[in-house]
Amino acid sequence: MKSSAILAVMILVFLGGVSPATGQDTGIPDSARFEPNPATWTINSDADSVFSIELWGFSDQNIGALSLGFELLIDGGSGISLYDSLIVVDTFIFDAALEWDIFGYARSCLQPEYGSQHLGFNGFLMGGLGFYGYMLQPSMPTKLGDLYVKVINAYDLLESFEIVVDSAFYPPAGSFKFSPGRRTFLVGYAPQFASETIIVENNLGIPVIPEINLTPDVFEFTAEPDGVDPFPQMMQISNSGNGTLQWTASDDADWLTLFPSDGVGDSPCTLAVDITGLPVGQYTATVMVSDPEAANSPQYATVTLNMVDVPAIIALDPTSFLFEAIEGGENPIGQILSIYNGAKGELNWLASDDADWLALSPESGVGNGTCTLFVDIFGLADGDYSATVTISDPEAPNSPQTAGVALHVQDNLPLIMLTPSSFQFYISSGSLDPPPQEMSILNGWMGELNWSVSDDADWLTLDPVSGIGDGISTLSVATSGLPDGVYNATVTVTDPGASNSPQTAPVLLIVEPQPGEPGDDCSEPILVSLPADLYDHYLNTTCGRLNYYDETCLGSYDGGEDIIYEITVDYPIMVDFNLDPNGTPWSGMLLDDACPPDPVNCLAMTTNSSGSPMFMDAQFLDAGVYYVMIDTWPAPDCIPSFDFCITEIAPPGWGFDCDAPIEVLLPDDLPYVDPNQTTCGMTNAYSSTCLGYYDGGEDVLYELQVSIPSTVLVSLDPKGTNYTGFVLDDNCPPDPADCIAFATAGSSGSPYEIPPVFLSTGTYYIMVDTWPSPNCIPDFDLYLDVPIPPGNLTVDPSEFDFGTVDEGENGSDVLTLGNEGGSSIEYSVSVEYGPTVPPEIDGAYVMTNDKYLPGTTMDVEFVLANDSQDAEWLDEVTITFPAGVIVNSSTDFVVQEAPGHYLQYDGSTGEEVTVTWFDYNGGYGNIYATEVAVATMNLTFADSLDGDVSFDFTISGDDYGGDPHDVAGSFVISQADPSESWLTLTPPSGTVMPGETTPLAVAWHTSGLYNGTHEADIVISHSGMSSIEIVPVQITIINGPAKAEFANAVYYMYYMFAYDPMYASAYVGNFSPPYTANDVALLTVNGELAEIVGVLSDYPGFDGEVLEVSVALTPFLEPYGAPVDTSRHLFSADGVYGDAFAFEGAGSVNLIGKYSGDTRQWILPDDEVVLHGDADASGYLDIDDAVKVIELIFTGGIIPGPMMIADCDCSDSVDIDDVVYLIAYIFLHGPYPCH
Repeated sequence: MKSSAILAVMILVFLGGVSPATGQDTGIPDSARFEPNPATWTINSDADSVFSIELWGFSDQNIGALSLGFELLIDGGSGISLYDSLIVVDTFIFDAALEWDIFGYARSCLQPEYGSQHLGFNGFLMGGLGFYGYMLQPSMPTKLGDLYVKVINAYDLLESFEIVVDSAFYPPAGSFKFSPGRRTFLVGYAPQFASETIIVENNLGIPVIPEINLTPDVFEFTAEPDGVDPFPQMMQISNSGNGTLQWTASDDADWLTLFPSDGVGDSPCTLAVDITGLPVGQYTATVMVSDPEAANSPQYATVTLNMVDVPAIIALDPTSFLFEAIEGGENPIGQILSIYNGAKGELNWLASDDADWLALSPESGVGNGTCTLFVDIFGLADGDYSATVTISDPEAPNSPQTAGVALHVQDNLPLIMLTPSSFQFYISSGSLDPPPQEMSILNGWMGELNWSVSDDADWLTLDPVSGIGDGISTLSVATSGLPDGVYNATVTVTDPGASNSPQTAPVLLIVEPQPGEPGDDCSEPILVSLPADLYDHYLNTTCGRLNYYDETCLGSYDGGEDIIYEITVDYPIMVDFNLDPNGTPWSGMLLDDACPPDPVNCLAMTTNSSGSPMFMDAQFLDAGVYYVMIDTWPAPDCIPSFDFCITEIAPPGWGFDCDAPIEVLLPDDLPYVDPNQTTCGMTNAYSSTCLGYYDGGEDVLYELQVSIPSTVLVSLDPKGTNYTGFVLDDNCPPDPADCIAFATAGSSGSPYEIPPVFLSTGTYYIMVDTWPSPNCIPDFDLYLDVPIPPGNLTVDPSEFDFGTVDEGENGSDVLTLGNEGGSSIEYSVSVEYGPTVPPEIDGAYVMTNDKYLPGTTMDVEFVLANDSQDAEWLDEVTITFPAGVIVNSSTDFVVQEAPGHYLQYDGSTGEEVTVTWFDYNGGYGNIYATEVAVATMNLTFADSLDGDVSFDFTISGDDYGGDPHDVAGSFVISQADPSESWLTLTPPSGTVMPGETTPLAVAWHTSGLYNGTHEADIVISHSGMSSIEIVPVQITIINGPAKAEFANAVYYMYYMFAYDPMYASAYVGNFSPPYTANDVALLTVNGELAEIVGVLSDYPGFDGEVLEVSVALTPFLEPYGAPVDTSRHLFSADGVYGDAFAFEGAGSVNLIGKYSGDTRQWILPDDEVVLHGDADASGYLDIDDAVKVIELIFTGGIIPGPMMIADCDCSDSVDIDDVVYLIAYIFLHGPYPCH
């Protein structure tokens, strides 16, 4: 009993954090069950807090060990998981009559109590083992013990609920299992189990009463007679009480439909309105929701339907008119006013005006029409006149509507026009006089122009000084003797008979000193670029720069020396200009788009007489060139020291932050487009969202107000700007990590989208942004629309059965793909013959999952993966091809998601060649960290090849990461089993357009297939609704080779670790009629004689009787070498029937190498011998190993070797059977492990 006590302690403390796997047990005659079932537990007081039921075992054979795990599932009425923590397994007491040598018990609670473990479920594990006796004997029902269940707080539970006790997997190795026990080859099994129900009548608990809650309970619909039905609305019915709500909904109106009309628990009910035949008026209805068991049944919701008649609406086009005429001339041509009805009612309009010189025709009409406006200028002097046309209809709600009319009557006198209207001459001191300039004097109207010109400056000459009609006068300046400075003059043009005489043109002459520093004048300004270079310039000065410009919008403040900045704006932006004259009074600053600045109308200006800072705030600058001039009064003549700064600000309006987003109403505004929008000038308001690097630029915010649940497709066209992105979220600013959806465009400036998103009622936000470079998107379009229905792929036929054929025959059929959806479907097809075991390789590597057939030429796809952890980029890869493999051609290694990232194929072809793929552009590597590149090679495999073919590869990095920079390794291409290559489809991929069909050729070839029925699945992966379609295919082969397989299709290289001899069972079947398994006299596997064990009536995967043989593993495995990974190998199973007729057979087996990525890998040194069952790796089997295996199963103990060393019965799993097997071997002379 000392060992029993020790074991019980170990079992109670193991418990790892693994989730249980529950399920109903298989139907095996033996069973374990609780009694009574169902059981009733009545709780009247705290004294009733513990309840027990009996666990019994039944068996029709001897059971030497068992392991039973159970789970408690509590029905709280409303399904609240809190109740699971108020019921616990208190204990399990084994029956005193049992005489077990070892037994144990452990429990799990959702919330720890008394030190119990928390495995994520509520339950317990019990198990036992008999060394010398049996726990269960045939036809002898045995009570195993009593389960005690405890309620922690009955007052917090419902007054009525159920507890279900079901079988469970209790980790780490607590399988639900009966083990037949010692001295037997029988495998353990899961006994039949029916779940136990405990009905709890809790008289201390909470009454089970549901309560109806309706959200909302008021609905209003609006529609027009003969219009469309209003959009349905949804009412959420929920249970605000406890228990189960079983509701029924009804209404009292023919025009109202409810769907569904009943339900259980929380669920929606849709209200739909049918307006057929309803006239104008208001209609009401009541929706009643009831449940006889609910405390507040029934509940009501009111529904109002407003049927409205939309009157006519007056619409005018255009709404303003301009007539022009010459005094005493002809009347202008009439103009047409179009009058429209903007709604549905009948429009009866009247037209009137308020001017004698204006006439309308016609003055009335019905429906859409036109009215012509006629002007009569008789008796009107020159000047401007105005009038108003009024269109009215007493029945129109927007009556009256008006259109303005303007009339300009021009006199018939000459009009002086000067081109240009101002002149500027620039000259450096001591240079030749500047070239003359011409002034065109034109008559801009009627009559004859008799002009004369004059000026007021000695240094200015005009020629000629008079003329008739259009003419030219040349302006020349003489600067000899003029000191440096600025000179002004005025040219005056007169004609007493002209309507606008006189006209003047200012003349500016600047005699400049020799060229100075940037900023002195307009020819050499200080250059600033926005938004790239937000500018600040401290401790600058205007002193010594001269007063070049003294006739600007600064007025008296442009009399001192000045400085000029030229500002080039690449994208629209809003900025503040800040000038601090550092105490110098009477200073000013201006902004203009011309240099010199305009004398009257600058874009902005500011002055200050006190010497304090001054500002030109919130200046919106479109793309273009601007100038800033800083100047002073004549006294002081200059600013000795000033600071000048330009800062960006958010523009006024919508979209620049979460407080003022652009609003979109859904679904009312669908389809929605915001064209020609920009983020430039909007500021980088938010830079920490789920967009990552893509939220580093200026951004625009949209607010989506969803009134009815809608599915929307959001797309963005950045119009060529790269590295853009947008995000959809229900928070503003968007969440830094977990957004609803987002999309980015990388180096592509093409349109892109996020998949359709379902939005329930509420408020959502879209933010459009970029990387820090580019800083903004100059022009983009944002679209929101209802998504196009996806493609819906159909297949015809839905399955293929090619019937019974002889081995070696070929044939074909057609599989038709159709598209009944609204979008095109991209598809690719493949064939699955059964599970594969792909290799697992870490770090940078080359691999392929393709298999080869000897004597064929085929395309093989190779994968180059860069799993570098230090951002090293790959710049070269080589693959060496062995004898028997001929390279015909290859593609580059290309990253599919980034086609610009690739390594270039060097063109090598032939047998036993080394092919190189290299960095085509030099410098850094081209395959970035985490990227995967693919190359497709056309290879010929010689007839002589057999089994795995090994390929060596090297990979080189760009030397910018840490060591190592070069990696070498190898991979294998396995030989294909004929049973995994008998089906081909052409074409393997393509597109099916909406409403169209595409045929696929399905070809079968049966060479090498063994007898029997072969099955495969045509797998069609596609972009349609279901994403994948599977078409089953089968074909039955006769007159072919027999089928062979090992009892376990996966074998380890046991000969490296185990003593000789070791044997495995193999099975051969599917013989060609009339022969059967009973006719076989001799069988060899890979040429080695196998021992015939017997004939089985059936075996999984075979047709009819099957021959069982025993194969010595060492001679079978040794020819394959020592694989370092999972590899697939074909083997032969040839024999002779009793009448001396020879036959052939074949099969395949997966070999698991020592360093394989398979989860059951060997991890011991090469030179160490390991025995099955040697759990402590001591080199021999004893009681220590039994303890280790028990620890492994019940406590998750650690052993030096892999867990599969404890697989004593070679069942490919470790459980209570292995404990029985090992103890029977040690103490009871049972069979050696795995024999």
